[in-house]
Amino acid sequence: MQLPTDDWPTWIARARRLESLGFHHLWMPDHLSWREYAGRPWLSALPLLTATAAATSRIRLGTMVASPSFRHPVPFAHELMTLDQISAGRFILGIGAGAMGGWDESALGRPAWPAAERVGRFGEFLSTLDTLLTQPETTFSGTYYSASQVRIVPGCVQKPRIPFAIAATGRKALALAARHADAWVTTGGGKDFAQWRLNIASQWRIIEDECGKINRDPSTIDKIFTAGFIPEHVTASLTAFTDFTGELTEAGFTDTIFHYPRPDDDRWNDPVEVVDQIAAHFHLAPDSGEPPSRHPRM
Repeated sequence: MQLPTDDWPTWIARARRLESLGFHHLWMPDHLSWREYAGRPWLSALPLLTATAAATSRIRLGTMVASPSFRHPVPFAHELMTLDQISAGRFILGIGAGAMGGWDESALGRPAWPAAERVGRFGEFLSTLDTLLTQPETTFSGTYYSASQVRIVPGCVQKPRIPFAIAATGRKALALAARHADAWVTTGGGKDFAQWRLNIASQWRIIEDECGKINRDPSTIDKIFTAGFIPEHVTASLTAFTDFTGELTEAGFTDTIFHYPRPDDDRWNDPVEVVDQIAAHFHLAPDSGEPPSRHPRM
């Protein structure tokens, strides 16, 4: 995960470097701004990812995460399809319900949505995006969003549409992930390792239960852990990273997302050289052959 705070030459040089090291995914936040970065340089997600797609050839690109907080599904679907076209099918939509009272809401000058409305909007946003990206024409009048004779042409490169990586921790959002997700995203939650271990296990049980209700095989859903907000620095050293991802692999996770080290942020001020060490340890370089199906990806 990279924060979009650097100028374009710095950003794309790093993206190309990560691609050359063999990392499978490059993610960035989709916010108008973020926390203490308000007032500092912060580039917009979809234009930056589109430019990155045009300047790279292999690494997959994703938002971590987009939300309905400042987006409408109709123009958003058109932008997502365009990004998938330019990337030749390398885009993944990381998406969530959005944080209560976050910057993305207050910047639009409206009150925060109540919790029930937030989840309702998220569910309708997902189902509308799914329809827009898979059907030749969409006319829809919902509680929160509408579309009239919308055609998203030529459509996504990836079929039936771009993959949805849905961030969810609460029961209602986890039920939406069970229905719509190609991948489930979680931070686990909790103040220590023992608590996040319990949390990810209980969250996955909910997804399994919800999949049972709709006759879906839960093994068709990838499991992504984003490690930037757990109590310990997993990129403090190669040993710390391999120990942590080993536990995730045992828990059935298919992907690990970590923040690129940043000297200006205490949460991620780990040594930059650990990135090269991770790539070498897991033999990620593209010319080393197809990597194993269970390994860290960024």
